[in-house]
Amino acid sequence: MSKRFYIIALLCAGMAISQYAFSTNLWTNSKNRIGAMFPSSPEMHEAVTSGGTGIAYQSNKRFNEGASLFAITIVPMDKNKLKNGTDVFLKAANSSFIESMGSDPKKATINWTKFGDGRSKLNYDFIFDYSGFKLKGKGYWIYDKNRAIRVSVAYMTTLKSVDIKETVAFLDTFILVK
Repeated sequence: MSKRFYIIALLCAGMAISQYAFSTNLWTNSKNRIGAMFPSSPEMHEAVTSGGTGIAYQSNKRFNEGASLFAITIVPMDKNKLKNGTDVFLKAANSSFIESMGSDPKKATINWTKFGDGRSKLNYDFIFDYSGFKLKGKGYWIYDKNRAIRVSVAYMTTLKSVDIKETVAFLDTFILVK
């Protein structure tokens, strides 16, 4: 096939992706400079964490075989808590979070990657029990100026793979708004 065909195909694909993004609901919060494609308008809740008290924006979605929770948690940070560096703090906060969900941090899968702008991103994945149901927690932490941000999903392990993919895709929609 010709080079011209590939260029036209790429342009059409780009337009289709752009149209999809505009047809879905990108939720933004200008005060906290964040955004994501929640399945419905998120509710704001107080979030008490090992790092302090912050806020969480949460939304859920029901599927035939279960449900998923989508969340962004923001915790203001004091520079004194960061004396050992932001990566050390995020790793400790992640371990504390996993423990608070009744799971063993040593059994969780964690790895470091980079967020879109190059800053460190701590990814996590673990299983926990909630009211007799097996759930999977998946997400990541980043540090932004004077706050730690956790972007996360939790879903019932009984979900179909297509519903899991839809749930986990939320993690890639998070943006920092300037």
